[in-house]
Order: sequence, then structure tokens, then C-alpha cells
Amino acid sequence: MNMVFNNRGFGLKQMILFCAMLLVALFFAIFFTNQLMSEFKESFKEGLKEDITYDSIERKIESGAGYYMKNYYKDEVGTGTITILSDNLIKHDLLKNEDLITSDEDNCKGYALVRKNTDGKLEITPYINCNNYVTKDYQSWRVGEY
Repeated sequence: MNMVFNNRGFGLKQMILFCAMLLVALFFAIFFTNQLMSEFKESFKEGLKEDITYDSIERKIESGAGYYMKNYYKDEVGTGTITILSDNLIKHDLLKNEDLITSDEDNCKGYALVRKNTDGKLEITPYINCNNYVTKDYQSWRVGEY
């Protein structure tokens, strides 16, 4: 098949048609790329979400209690034991309500006991009470439950 070309090149009609086709293709490419990127971002965020377990809630309470002791007690415990409620940690922005809900939607409350060990270092032990789980040796009287 022989193609015959003239010396004039593309005509104005062919150029406008070709540009319009490229523009439509570009719009489709941008639209679908944008959709794919938003779906990828959502799935990526889901993958980054931490699986919140009872153990991770206890660790958050323990960590918050450590900050609480440094900021409000200057690590001065004496010979007694201090009870730091999860409500106090929330009140002082060291914990969020969402931090006390497991990935399985189990709501928890808790406290941390703080005392000095024999080496003079702070020992922080967290306890939680959830709908489906209670830390061993949890003492409900410490949070005003009887």
C-alpha cells in the first residue's frame, strides 16, 4: 500500500482533530490515574493502621503514666503507690479515648500503679477493664467501682 504525501503536511482540520484526540486521551489518563491514586492511598492508610490489642492499650497507659509522673510528680513517689487513672491521662492529653478501644471495638478503662522498686527506679504497672477482657489482678476499687 503506497501512501501519497503532499508537500503541505497536515491540514488545519487534521491538526485540530489530532489535538482533540490527544486532549481526550490525556483527560482520561488523568481521571483514571487520579482514581487509582485515591484508592491506593486509602488501602495504604488501612495497611498502616495499628492493630489495637489489649496489650497495646496497656502499653499506652503505661507510657502515658510515665509522662504524667515526669510532668506532674517530678518522679517523686516516696514509699507509697500512686494510682493514675486513664481518665486523668485523657484529661491531660496524654491519651485519647480512641486509644482505649480495641480493633474489635471493645471499650476499655484502666489505671496504672506507680511505685519505686528496690533500685529507686519507677515501676509502672498498667491494668485495664474492658467488656471482654480484664487484666489479671485488676482492682476495681481503684477506679471507684465496687
